[in-house]
Amino acid sequence: MHHFSSFNNQWYRKSIEYMQDVAGVQPSKWCAGCHDPAFALQRDDGCTIKQNIDKPEAQAGPECMMCHSIVQ
Repeated sequence: MHHFSSFNNQWYRKSIEYMQDVAGVQPSKWCAGCHDPAFALQRDDGCTIKQNIDKPEAQAGPECMMCHSIVQ
């Protein structure tokens, strides 16, 4: 289920596209920390998701260990 929490989820993608259109790229980085960390680490500061949607890391979602390694 969590694998489909990145830009391969149409609802999340449209929310981020709207946020970036209205408020710019910077605020969307907060969401990226959980929803698409692989993409967040790869992208340039000024690039929007519309410019990068075809990249594999934009479709990856979070890895299992991102949450399941938390101990406290």
